[in-house]
Amino acid sequence: MGLSDVEEFNSDELDNGSDSDEDGVENPKFPTFKMPVSMKDYKWEVGTLFMTKVAFQDVVRSFAVENCKDLTFLESDKKRIRVVCKGEGCEWKMYCAHIPGEETWQLRKVTTDDHTCGT
Repeated sequence: MGLSDVEEFNSDELDNGSDSDEDGVENPKFPTFKMPVSMKDYKWEVGTLFMTKVAFQDVVRSFAVENCKDLTFLESDKKRIRVVCKGEGCEWKMYCAHIPGEETWQLRKVTTDDHTCGT
């Protein structure tokens, strides 16, 4: 017996796949990170999602190598990672946190896109 054999089947009752609440307000969507061809001059976007902690760390390392920046991980634990630039006088910082109940991590804060240090 397939769906076409059921007399009470109503296609209008199926989920339309919308991500909006019942009030008609859409849930905010954050971009999931996709590795660009080059990390040279990459602009970090607050809210970006990373599939795992290791994926975030790999992206930061690639960024550091391609942009000749001396970045280091501070406060790296199960809930958060803080990244700072060790360049002389540079105030560039970034903060990424684990989303509870998921394996996903989200970029929460970037102090500035521009480093004040040299390469």
